[in-house]
Amino acid sequence: MEKCTVTEHTSFRVASLTKPVFAYLVLKLVDEGVIELDCPLSSYLDKPYLNDPRIDQLTARHVLSHQTGWPNWKWDGELEFEFSLGEKWHYSGEGYVYHTSSRNSAKKKPFVYSRKKYTPHFK
Repeated sequence: MEKCTVTEHTSFRVASLTKPVFAYLVLKLVDEGVIELDCPLSSYLDKPYLNDPRIDQLTARHVLSHQTGWPNWKWDGELEFEFSLGEKWHYSGEGYVYHTSSRNSAKKKPFVYSRKKYTPHFK
């Protein structure tokens, strides 16, 4: 095993450890009235994300509670619902990708804007 020195510039793979930070930022935007927890995320997008009518019912609450009906990740082809919205819990990274897309459209600023505003100690 190779040893290395960890500095303030060392990068680590954090993967899903960012989901609680994302959820915190989403809830701050809800507090500010920028988005609504139970409003369909498609209402914040300029163009459809999927060609499936259920997308117009998917909310931030579904994403944050992992109840989108989507798989964790789609590996090929188009993203498809595996079960109905809110039917059950199933970990889904795809839900967070979709939510990020809608969040960026809602604010018309990259997600980094909110991250810097609410978590300035993160670089």
